[in-house]
Amino acid sequence: MRPQPEQTERSYRFHHILVRDAAYQGILKRARAGLHERFADWAERINRERHREAEFEEILGYHLEQAHQYLSELGPLDDHGLELGRRAAAHLAVAGGRAFARGDMAAAANLLRRAVALLPERDPTRLALLPDLGEAMMETGEFAWAELFLDEAVKGATELGDEGLRADALLTSLLVRHHVATDLGAFRAEVERTTAELIPTLERREAHTELATAWRMIAFTHAAVCRWEAAAAAARRAVEHARLAGNKRLESRLSGAYSQALCDSPTPVRTAIAACEEMLARDLHHKQSEAMIINSLACLVALDGDFDRARDLYRQARAILEDVGARVLAASTSFMLARVELLAGAPEAAEVDLRHDYEQLEAMGEIFFRTSIGAMLAQALYEQGRVDEAETFAIEAQRLAAGDDIEVDCLCRSVLGKVLAERGEFDEAVRLAEGAVSRIPGVEAPLMRTDALIDLAEVLSAAGNTDGARAALEEARDLAALKEMAVPLARVEVMLDGLSRKPAQPVV
Repeated sequence: MRPQPEQTERSYRFHHILVRDAAYQGILKRARAGLHERFADWAERINRERHREAEFEEILGYHLEQAHQYLSELGPLDDHGLELGRRAAAHLAVAGGRAFARGDMAAAANLLRRAVALLPERDPTRLALLPDLGEAMMETGEFAWAELFLDEAVKGATELGDEGLRADALLTSLLVRHHVATDLGAFRAEVERTTAELIPTLERREAHTELATAWRMIAFTHAAVCRWEAAAAAARRAVEHARLAGNKRLESRLSGAYSQALCDSPTPVRTAIAACEEMLARDLHHKQSEAMIINSLACLVALDGDFDRARDLYRQARAILEDVGARVLAASTSFMLARVELLAGAPEAAEVDLRHDYEQLEAMGEIFFRTSIGAMLAQALYEQGRVDEAETFAIEAQRLAAGDDIEVDCLCRSVLGKVLAERGEFDEAVRLAEGAVSRIPGVEAPLMRTDALIDLAEVLSAAGNTDGARAALEEARDLAALKEMAVPLARVEVMLDGLSRKPAQPVV
């Protein structure tokens, strides 16, 4: 160890980290606690004088956390030890809140969990941190821990009579459960019940932050049954409430969900592209939302025919999510990639990421996104002529998905219909393909319905029903024109031209 002459106060530097660690381990725990506390006191004063407190919250929290830990290992904590825990928690909570606000969920989960661990159970400060901690744990794939923390928040808020915290915890708990729910109908009913109970009270209190979360969940329920126009409207209301609350973080997060609804809703492609680009231009300062908007934009520009830009956008979105530790969302992005690559006629490229993400989500125990990924993987495999594999994934996705998950069910029905048509089982193939179309709610989901109609036309054409295939394609053409989807519209026109060269064949 040698003195450092350049420092204004006496300080020393060790020649090697192992020497430093040996010296540290040789100090009694009470002395270590005192040194950590003295350093934190000194650093708080210096940083306050230099107006740099915000830069060192995590470091200050760490040293106070260490002091608290060593004292707790020596016996029951006195008032001074408990106060060290509160001070440490305050610094870590601020640092965790900043990480949460910028979408760095791995850091947020780590910092907020440490802050919570330093505070007594039922402490109001601890309970207030639990909803954000639960959401951060969800984003990193720790669903069981997320549910545990949120259940504690609901119970504690109910005991304290804190209506705002209870609403926040209940709504965030619903957000977590939508990833692991096996009965989507029951989940939607719970969302409708909970939001119907909470929204009137929240409106009376002008609790705009909680109202934003409530409308966010309503948007989820509409999206789950492919009512994308209603989902976009609910997401827009959620963004407006977040803006009224002055909650820039929440506004940013909700903008990501709004972009996804715009992608599937009847909003014309170029209008939706402009809306996404405008959101990105606002500089959201939230990495996850930025990534979600970019991912939606990738699909939209692919629908408009710019596949190179779409691929660049997708890779950018995925890299952002992986960088901030949002493992679940990162693994869900290949659904949009598959749309891009299937539009571009490159199912092999779609398969690579879909298969990787399916396995990742399976390892986490996640269901909500995994079933969609599995259904899209079945489509990519069918497009490569791997009929048996496509059938296996479609059946598995259908088995795992809730019975009323329209998107997954329709994708699987379409794939299975085409598989059976390949095998000459036309009656069942037509029944499945027609069932897929019938479940998609009209013009509310033009992208999905267009795809399903194209698949139905393929099945009907294989079955010799040229007139039926033509009718399906004409409806698909109208929907593609409504949303101004250049690539699907061009594909439909080519298919219609091909049918026009065939003589009409009445079905017996």
